[in-house]
Amino acid sequence: MGQLLPQNNANKTIRFTAKVFIYPSEAAAWYFVSVPPKDAIMIQGVVPKRRGFGSVPVRVEVGGVTFVTALFPNKYAKSYILPLKKSIRIQLGIEAGDSISVSINV
Repeated sequence: MGQLLPQNNANKTIRFTAKVFIYPSEAAAWYFVSVPPKDAIMIQGVVPKRRGFGSVPVRVEVGGVTFVTALFPNKYAKSYILPLKKSIRIQLGIEAGDSISVSINV
């Protein structure tokens, strides 16, 4: 399980390590990491119910690089998946199968 750290303005930071996986599509391959299910429960307790498909806007830090994106719900794993931007993966040399340390500010 990741670590939940309180921040100002009721924001929460979750830290964990996860393995990068590829979700192939017809147009491109998408790279993600899965948020551990126990951390997903913490996220659900912090963010209000969302309309649409339930994406959660977040600020992420990986390898000293910070970027803004959204977590997407993964109903099969009862968690969220975090997309890894191509520019970040190239900059940090991240490949599918790598284990990376992630810090998510919700």
